[in-house]
Amino acid sequence: MKKKPFLKLTKKVIHFYKILFRFLTHFSFLTIAASAGALVMFNAFLFYLVELNFNQKVDSFFDCVWWAVTTTTTVGYGDITPVTIMGKIVGMFAMISGALMFAIVTGLFAQALYQDEELQNLFDD
Repeated sequence: MKKKPFLKLTKKVIHFYKILFRFLTHFSFLTIAASAGALVMFNAFLFYLVELNFNQKVDSFFDCVWWAVTTTTTVGYGDITPVTIMGKIVGMFAMISGALMFAIVTGLFAQALYQDEELQNLFDD
């Protein structure tokens, strides 16, 4: 009896999410996530130090955290932008470190998918 395509696809999707869950709870990913959080807070702190007295849009530390998250994730809403040279340097560091962080996470996830023999067997069927 031949498997139905929908059931085959469902099995593959379920297995993919099992791998994703294993990846998200793995120590290396948790370490990277904690490092990313620390990096965002560090960038926010630096931005706060260099922009607080010069940037009219920076009223609180939370504004700086907002800026650091949007800059590090490369969303960049543009509602808060650096006005000092040092603020722009902090911004460049946040952009580059955010891109590197996402590249590392993407590479680790691709490696987890590639090394899973059961997933390879599912797609070879």
